Amino acid sequence: MEQKKKSDSMSEMKLIMERWDKYLIEEEGGEVTIGDFFDAFAKYMPSTFSKIVGSNATKIVIAGGAGLFATIATGGLGAVAGVAAAPLINKMIDRLAGSGEAIAKAVAARAREQVPDDKRAGLDLYFDIDDGFENMIGGMDDKIGKEFIKYGLYVDYLDAFNRIKEEKERIETEQELQAFLAKPLREIGIDKTADELFKAMMRGEDGMELPSMDSERVAVKEI
Repeated sequence: MEQKKKSDSMSEMKLIMERWDKYLIEEEGGEVTIGDFFDAFAKYMPSTFSKIVGSNATKIVIAGGAGLFATIATGGLGAVAGVAAAPLINKMIDRLAGSGEAIAKAVAARAREQVPDDKRAGLDLYFDIDDGFENMIGGMDDKIGKEFIKYGLYVDYLDAFNRIKEEKERIETEQELQAFLAKPLREIGIDKTADELFKAMMRGEDGMELPSMDSERVAVKEI
């Protein structure tokens, strides 16, 4: 019986790992969902993820191939029953939904580091700007780089997770939970890559701006 349980659990994990193929953060035009983001957050920022949901829960998510939440979005809680129990999953989602400030700070911290364009992976597109722009402004420690992180990325993620928290508090059924995890990030305010957000702020578009660029905005219209 014990062997069968282990076999069933491994099968569930294999299914979740296969769901990782759906994860499209690195693919242009991909429709990234809240569930996809939670999975990628566990994979690429495990330290912060662990502080929010706990080390044991983090191990379960990572062991599942970083596709647990996306799997729930399409197959419901029963699709991951062999990997994690429903109460634990709900607890993780509640903690993630209520941790907007911690997540926004984590994204901001990663943005300060940046990575070479040819080394980007996973969530990098959401906090990493092109090397050409980074060089142009003199690095993320320069005034413009700091303003982009403070008034752009940090605010975007904080606002988005405030919306996520409000939506999660209204969920009462498993079907509503699936719909919540399947919702595209763009519908809760994260509708640009870091590079797109940076260019929009340089141009003063959509009500976003870099304070120090007020007198220079016209010069960067053709970035």
